[in-house]
Amino acid sequence: MFSLSKTLYEVLEKKGAKPILHDPYVRDFELPFTKDFNEVIKDADAIVIVTKHKDYLNLNLNSIKNKMRTPVIIDGRNVYQKEECKKLGFIYKGVGKPH
Repeated sequence: MFSLSKTLYEVLEKKGAKPILHDPYVRDFELPFTKDFNEVIKDADAIVIVTKHKDYLNLNLNSIKNKMRTPVIIDGRNVYQKEECKKLGFIYKGVGKPH
């Protein structure tokens, strides 16, 4: 079965990143993952959104930004608005959105 998160994890790991996968709905996965969102964002250099789970639609971005090392959002599902994120101090890249 194809999994975008697995492919992304492997690519990032090969480039020297230390990705942490989060999914509140997955029970078992072949790669390490966590259900603790705070573990994912603590000192993170980026958040990459690859699913449009309802849990990700209304995150407190200001609180998240304060826990990250580098406030970067790569939005692969167009969950957030670029201007809103920039206003809060994030570097925002939306897949399929103009720069």
